[in-house]
Amino acid sequence: MKKFFTLVLLICLTMQGNLNSLEKKYDPEYILSNLSVPDLQVGQEYTGLIQQVLPSLQGEYFVVLNSGLTILIKEIDYSPVVSCRVTIKAGSIYEGDYLGAGVTHYLEHVVAGGTTTIRTEEENAAILKELGGATNASTSYDHTTYFIKTIPQNWDTAVQLLLSYITSCAFNENEILREKPVILQEMRMRENDPERQLWDMFISSAYRDNPIKFPIIGLEPAFRSLERDDLISYYKERYQPHNVVVSVVGKVNGIEVLKRIIDLSDGFVSTNYNEKPLLREEAQISQRRVEQVHPAAQLTSLRIGVPTVTLLDDNLFALDVLAIILGTGRTSRLYQSLKDEKQLVLSVKAFNWTPTFVNGTFMISADLDNQNVDSVIETIWDELEKIKQSGVTEEELNRAKRKVLAENIADTIQADSISAELSYNYMVTGDPHFHERYVVGIKKLTLDDIKQAARQYFNRDKQTVALLKPPALAVDTADYKQAETNGQSATELVVMPNGLKVLFKQSESYPMTHFALFLNGGLVYENKTNIGISSFLASMVTRGTTSRSKQDISRVIEDIGGSLSAASGKHTIYMTCSVLAGDAQTGFELFADVALNPSFPTDEIEKVREETLMMISKKKESWQSLIMDYFNQEFYKGHPYRFDQLGTEETVKSLTQNDLVAFYDMLFIPQNMVIAVYGNFDKKTITESITTLFGSIPDGRLVQPNAEIVTGTSMVQNVEIEKEGPFPSVTLLYGLPGITVTDKDNYVFDIIDAVISGIMYPSGWLHDGLRGQDKSLVYMVHAFSQFGTRGGHFAILSQTTPENYDQVTDIIEGVITRMVSDGITEEELRTAQSMCITMHELQRETPAAQAFSDGLNESIGLGFNYDNQYASGIESVTIEDVKRVAETHFAHFMRLAVVPEKKTALEQKIGE
Repeated sequence: MKKFFTLVLLICLTMQGNLNSLEKKYDPEYILSNLSVPDLQVGQEYTGLIQQVLPSLQGEYFVVLNSGLTILIKEIDYSPVVSCRVTIKAGSIYEGDYLGAGVTHYLEHVVAGGTTTIRTEEENAAILKELGGATNASTSYDHTTYFIKTIPQNWDTAVQLLLSYITSCAFNENEILREKPVILQEMRMRENDPERQLWDMFISSAYRDNPIKFPIIGLEPAFRSLERDDLISYYKERYQPHNVVVSVVGKVNGIEVLKRIIDLSDGFVSTNYNEKPLLREEAQISQRRVEQVHPAAQLTSLRIGVPTVTLLDDNLFALDVLAIILGTGRTSRLYQSLKDEKQLVLSVKAFNWTPTFVNGTFMISADLDNQNVDSVIETIWDELEKIKQSGVTEEELNRAKRKVLAENIADTIQADSISAELSYNYMVTGDPHFHERYVVGIKKLTLDDIKQAARQYFNRDKQTVALLKPPALAVDTADYKQAETNGQSATELVVMPNGLKVLFKQSESYPMTHFALFLNGGLVYENKTNIGISSFLASMVTRGTTSRSKQDISRVIEDIGGSLSAASGKHTIYMTCSVLAGDAQTGFELFADVALNPSFPTDEIEKVREETLMMISKKKESWQSLIMDYFNQEFYKGHPYRFDQLGTEETVKSLTQNDLVAFYDMLFIPQNMVIAVYGNFDKKTITESITTLFGSIPDGRLVQPNAEIVTGTSMVQNVEIEKEGPFPSVTLLYGLPGITVTDKDNYVFDIIDAVISGIMYPSGWLHDGLRGQDKSLVYMVHAFSQFGTRGGHFAILSQTTPENYDQVTDIIEGVITRMVSDGITEEELRTAQSMCITMHELQRETPAAQAFSDGLNESIGLGFNYDNQYASGIESVTIEDVKRVAETHFAHFMRLAVVPEKKTALEQKIGE
């Protein structure tokens, strides 16, 4: 059911004895047994407007109004965020006469933030900035959703705005005309994305009858034919209250929110109940295979699928668990067979995709060299046949159950995830608490259930195979070959005698524990002969210790449903581990073993080497990665920032076990370490473990980075560079001289970002100039800071068409010039400050996010308390500060453009 349903499975299956109060809170059977229909104290004037009160828990208010509108409200006291969301039963499969045109997606573009009969688009944009700017919308096969994340005191304004979208869209002609070329550019971007192309080609081959065969965005000829009247007609047909779910989740007063939504929805009544039946998908009776060559592909991507069931079928549970056993984690059968033993793939995964409107598909996907395709397919079916004949082990079943349950606790801690879950649960099943019923279904699974499901659905004669290949593998000129925070303690910093820093932050009502370890390391500690060694080392630490093999490590963490990973960046090497609170001690002991006792086995070194070389190649499939690599090479000449963190082919091939051990010994010393322990844990027990396991590490000599600090403020003229790439669009990246991450002008750059680009969500001068009003010159444009310990830059990234290239550069450069010459107004400053502070709060919603941010900040010199001081830092910025920083850093820029590759005479002739 992956990708269509994010489950919230808050339960520990393998614990023995009585459940404690926290565990009971998340036990699905306990939750289901305590559901009741509450007597809502809302007053007679509201009671008469409510058609049905749905079963719920304390702090939940689930009702259906007489109009058919469903309202789902959940109070949570630990989150500083409130998520407001409207979900409409309007997706590409319901387009009827417009099927294949993408009218649902087009409508979403026009409705989200557009002019209503209440406010103009500009007024809506101003309100969104006041709310923090964390808003977006999306369209899927069966629903459209609009959401706003903000702080609790702003929930009323957010709900008002969302309801105005779905009830009062004005269908401004200029906005409609503007969005059409934006979507056409989005179509071009999809064509640039191998992963999306693989999905579309697989689905269109696996489904011949159901409307799902058409891409959500639509087919270009049909889309181009859509006009304003078509959007209005579809809006009136689908945006009816009986098709709408409104959800609000966060630290709110549920009764107050319920009354307010009832008041705001007064007059929103259903006038069209016409529901056209969907075309039935005929049973697949033979194999199907489709291949496509993609110009950006560096490796072959494979997807195999067999028809299965819908979301509401009892076999759902066994198939979901089979996906875990076969293709999730290092203990999975396909990972061990295809990657560990035979080394045939870069990656492999399995998932069971189960919508409600058509039978789903059990899918297995892999990235690999094309020469291995046949061997990989045969190995996959060998593994499937083994399960059909012999089933799975009790250990595998219990591990898979635990993994599903634990992962979904993490997925549904955030307010936004909960609001999305409740809305989609109700929309597709009629039950907001369907996820608990799902948990019970998982819990009841037996070994025989697994074997029977495998035998029933793993039928090779009904497989669909999709292959996306690099262009060098094309055998002819054809592209296709078709065949069939609250409640938390304050953060405490403890410095151990050997210099190790430990951060503690407890949250007793939170169901998980998170560990993070940071070391100063990364690119700035590397040299031109060992570039990529930090990334290589991070990949190796989880591949074996002096007492555990890679499989032992994977087995321990997956048996308790946890996660353990390591990675590196420009300035750090870091490890993270997340487990259920009841498994904190087990998780920490494994975490410590991996950090302190890596064995760097030679066979795993060779596997990581091969994987890394494949990843270096695969990165070229991404237009974002391509332009960032080009930019770093030009902007940071002579500085380690110019290098790819994965390394080069030459350095990766040359790294040895001795190199890794020496680099590890240099960095893994206590004075260079910060550990963060956040969430629900016994502090005394964890402290004793840290003292025992980390306290005896001997002191070492701190080393300094190999990079001088560069800020680039000495740039004396503009630099313009143009390169070619394998994509049909033009990508632009402007780099402006920056500062170090510890410079207090960081706050000023955030204000500038908010004014010209909207921080993390599109708005501001750039958006207005390139996509506002009647403009549709780019698919995307955004600004961002990349500041490190040794310098950095401020960037503006955009993607456009070759035809709009010159106009887009003029507008972007006009924005840069305007910031230098005019600065910003007091009103713009106030709005930007509100946006920055709100967005910063949203990013720190969970203890996991806080552990990572606080640990990183302490490691790189900002201090663990930096985030708590962020609001005051932002509020201290003045318009004079903005003018000063702009004059210093925005006077000159580097402009890098990646344009489509020029065709040879032969290619042009073939194209004609």
